[in-house]
Amino acid sequence: MKSKHFLAGLVTLLAPGILAACSNSNSSSNSNKSVMNNTSTPNEIPTLDSSKYGDTTSSEILQNSMEGLYRFDKKNRPYLAGATSVKKSKDEKTYTFKLRKNAKWSNGDPVTAWRRTVDPKNSSLDSDSFAIIKNGTKITQGKAKVNSLGVRALDKHTLQVILENPIPYLPQILEGAQFYPQDTKVVNKLKDRYGTSSKNLVYNGPFVVKGWTGSNLKWTLVKNKNYWDKNLVHICSNQK
Repeated sequence: MKSKHFLAGLVTLLAPGILAACSNSNSSSNSNKSVMNNTSTPNEIPTLDSSKYGDTTSSEILQNSMEGLYRFDKKNRPYLAGATSVKKSKDEKTYTFKLRKNAKWSNGDPVTAWRRTVDPKNSSLDSDSFAIIKNGTKITQGKAKVNSLGVRALDKHTLQVILENPIPYLPQILEGAQFYPQDTKVVNKLKDRYGTSSKNLVYNGPFVVKGWTGSNLKWTLVKNKNYWDKNLVHICSNQK
């Protein structure tokens, strides 16, 4: 397969709360345009549905355009991103997160919780990841209802996650793309079209994807004007 060049960038965490899209290739864009151009990946994007992806290219783009409860800093240490605080129960099985009140999707909708990936009817490649959460395995096996998953919205900005067993490295796990939230209203509207092109998706991360039709080999990452930390998102160039 020939090497393909795409209009895409990789978000790297320079420090907690400071994001940048950087390229080792020549870039025809600059930070004023807030667009990253001319980097490359080995394959085309199969999907931008975080419940159905199973490849590194989709994962990279999702990391640029979506945000979960945690992000990694430049030393690969997790820190709170989509949440502002977390409390852990004495038995270390219940985590209660306070979500960012200013977190929004690129269409302006508020960011809410996730359950879709674990639903067996969606045939997610990452549904097994939810085995750590209460009833996760039973749901993927069709032995329990999706709404029995140990994820509860206690109120508009409080999310509770109940585990099957204590996991000391839970923050590292929750940073994975399979745990990114999804806009339920958009998912229900688009159904099977969700994540099949850049227009059939909304984004809550530093960038939004533009120009991906679902089969073409070029796209663009543009700064997300609704991202809560948009003022600390920068595009840099490491040209030689």
